[in-house]
Amino acid sequence: TILNERKFDNGAGIREDCPVRCVVGASNELPEDEELDALYDRFLLRKEVKAVSDDGLAQLLSSVPSDDEVPSRNNVDQCETVFTDG
Repeated sequence: TILNERKFDNGAGIREDCPVRCVVGASNELPEDEELDALYDRFLLRKEVKAVSDDGLAQLLSSVPSDDEVPSRNNVDQCETVFTDG
């Protein structure tokens, strides 16, 4: 419902507006069932990544992002402009 109608079903039978700007999905495996193919097709950008090793996981969890990896407020404002003017 969120992807098609931009509505969120809150579980109490009430649908609320959901102004979606971006949807990100993640999975441990690619869909093998036909019913999941339709959902998979809705994601325009796909990136398959390899599993992280045990050593790599420890490094990943203890790392600190550099300044160029953290979005600046200016970048967030630029994205907002694209969504409102574009």
